[in-house]
Amino acid sequence: MPKEALTIAALIGSPRHQNTLHVVEVIEDELKKLGPVKMEYIFLAERNIEPCRGCMACMANGWECCPLRDDMQDILDTMGRSDGMVLASPVYIFHVTSQTKKFLDRLPSFCHRPAFLTKHAMAVSTTGIFGTGPTLKYMSNTLGVLGFRTVVSVGGKGLDDGGGFNKKLEAKARVAARRFHRNLSRGDSIQPSFGSIMQFRMQRMVCTSERAGAIFPADHEHFIKLKGRPYGVDAPIDPFTRAAAWIGERLMAVITRFL
Repeated sequence: MPKEALTIAALIGSPRHQNTLHVVEVIEDELKKLGPVKMEYIFLAERNIEPCRGCMACMANGWECCPLRDDMQDILDTMGRSDGMVLASPVYIFHVTSQTKKFLDRLPSFCHRPAFLTKHAMAVSTTGIFGTGPTLKYMSNTLGVLGFRTVVSVGGKGLDDGGGFNKKLEAKARVAARRFHRNLSRGDSIQPSFGSIMQFRMQRMVCTSERAGAIFPADHEHFIKLKGRPYGVDAPIDPFTRAAAWIGERLMAVITRFL
């Protein structure tokens, strides 16, 4: 990266095409000022996404074992061929919309086996009065657990006091878009966060045990292949962070013996 054009999957979790979509369109406009960008919009309310049944088939045996046959695979294919993702949702009672939550609830296998370690994300939220803080925190944390190398977040009141689009939020969105573009342009050269490295090592330590292999064979097979690796994919990690992660992993191994 950057390739001929950066590709972005924009997942819109609002059932309306209004404030949240407008902010994403502002982000797209700013990105295109910085270079060629192809934005592919996915409106979750217009897709067939069944609610998770909690059967755990995807976690135990892999995503392909999910019994639900709907539009999720098509959405994941779009995400997979993109350089980055924008996840956007208005605030519905201090949280994301049901459309957004339903989509995220279908991804537990990718929390166990993060699939987006080379990609970058944005979390976008709009509100009428307040609530973007907890909503963006949830979105950012979830995107991090899914493996995204970096997550830029932006949110605020969608409309100003006069009922027009909030110019302050538009300005914030343009600043965030420039940060997002820098992350996309740097791609794999960005060092993963210490938290992401520790997440990988903790999951590997747990999932390579015989007990885990009996319960979650897909996890076991995935992490057995990654034994001895400092991270889930090739990534720049400075010596200090490597040493700190090694010490943290050893401490976790000691602690878990007493649990």
